[in-house]
Amino acid sequence: MKHFFEYADQNFGINHVYDKNPSTENFQMHTHDTTEIFYFIKGKGIYHIEGSEYILEAGDIIIMRPSESHYIEIDTKHPYERIVINFSTDFFEKIDSDNLLLKAVLERKSGKLNQYKSYDFRNDSYKQYLTNMTSSEGNPRINIITN
Repeated sequence: MKHFFEYADQNFGINHVYDKNPSTENFQMHTHDTTEIFYFIKGKGIYHIEGSEYILEAGDIIIMRPSESHYIEIDTKHPYERIVINFSTDFFEKIDSDNLLLKAVLERKSGKLNQYKSYDFRNDSYKQYLTNMTSSEGNPRINIITN
């Protein structure tokens, strides 16, 4: 497994991982106490969240609120790449006290409406935004990990 990028502080974390030979041992059911945005770049698998199944395709985004149990049933025959962003729900509190930015995450039934397909977006610019978040150019706070 190669970590292209990893950053974490008390309110925010982001990492970009590529695994040429993924192992099912690395994909166990778990939860977080943070919100998670999962951007699927490459591979093949099914994302399981609270009993719902989402077939993954390149460009898909999965969102999970705190405490939603989830895991990927990964196809180990295909290389796997993704970017994950985790943040506490109070991360936006100062700028969005009504939680309007997190409405799609917090105000839905657990395990429902977690997936956004790449064709749900008007264009592909979101892919560039997510990729730029892991770029080292112009951001002195990052920690690049090379293995």
